[in-house]
Amino acid sequence: QKSDFSKRPVIVLFGSLADKNWIKMLPLAESLASHIVLTMPSDSRAVSTAMLAEHISKDSSTQVVADLSEALQIGISLARNQNSLLLLTGSLALIGESFEHLNLNPFNRQS
Repeated sequence: QKSDFSKRPVIVLFGSLADKNWIKMLPLAESLASHIVLTMPSDSRAVSTAMLAEHISKDSSTQVVADLSEALQIGISLARNQNSLLLLTGSLALIGESFEHLNLNPFNRQS
């Protein structure tokens, strides 16, 4: 439920590999989003942004940005400007590549 996240809007950055159940995930992600940015990991198995866009509601506030680095910049900017949460979702390929672009290491436990 949306209330589980907080009262702040949620910016969703969504991209998936074709072998994941993205057709079921996308409406769930969309239902949480005040704005959704459709993108794709650089993996050859990624679902194209055009295909994702075909499955998004026409009523949604949506941007299509094929380049993940650019999509991250847009998502971060929107989240900062709107005091929103940024949710990266769709597949672990997207999350892992996003961490690389952001120079994040989830396994670095330095304090």
